[in-house]
Amino acid sequence: MPNSTSNQCLNCNATLNGNYCHQCGQSAKVKRITFKEAIDDFFSSTFALEGPLLFTIKSLIVNPGKMYREFLEGRRKTYYKPVAFFIVLTAFFLILKALIDYDPIARQFQQANEEVHPQVMKFKNAATFMVKHINNIMLILVFSIGSNLKLFFRKRYNFTEYSTIGFYIVGMYILFTTGVMLVDNYLVATPKVIMFAFLAFYIIFSCSSFFQPKSFWEYIKYLCVAIFSIILYTTVGFALSYLIVNF
Repeated sequence: MPNSTSNQCLNCNATLNGNYCHQCGQSAKVKRITFKEAIDDFFSSTFALEGPLLFTIKSLIVNPGKMYREFLEGRRKTYYKPVAFFIVLTAFFLILKALIDYDPIARQFQQANEEVHPQVMKFKNAATFMVKHINNIMLILVFSIGSNLKLFFRKRYNFTEYSTIGFYIVGMYILFTTGVMLVDNYLVATPKVIMFAFLAFYIIFSCSSFFQPKSFWEYIKYLCVAIFSIILYTTVGFALSYLIVNF
């Protein structure tokens, strides 16, 4: 049983001075593990519904540029970590998709016949693979955004820092896609182009908020980042899916 009266941190043995360890951040008061505590810790650390996750989403809606700058400049505790943000929203999308048995590909290719339209079936198989493995394919979009930001704004930040922004942008894209999926499944058929339109808009919005200069040529660069990122993502993602499935 943990000794909560010890003046040393039970995690790293550093001398305690306050409610939290200055060395590793663990609470000075450590109790026995209970089922309730385990569940609370899971939701607190994974989803952080009472703090970082919702605050990060709000920041990405209201002023993403400010959030990017603060995070890259070292204010890391305030916001949800970029990779974790991407993973949590992707997992939420995949779980919800499985629960409602959502299959957009089946709707689009329900008239396809393998004997009559063999090439159409190859495209269907590739598209199905791409949707099924969207969590991996989305990584291509993250690095597409990172590489294009580096291409057009190479002197300001490095590729990894731009990819960090990419994780946040793609996370918001996944969140929007989740909403579109629910509308498409329960309310009204939604054209898939709306998701790419949102992605392009959000990339431009993020760039404008982050870099701040609002000149005409700056907006042209923002637009290029959006268009080239989407083209690179769809081309590479579908090509890889096609090769994996058909060869």
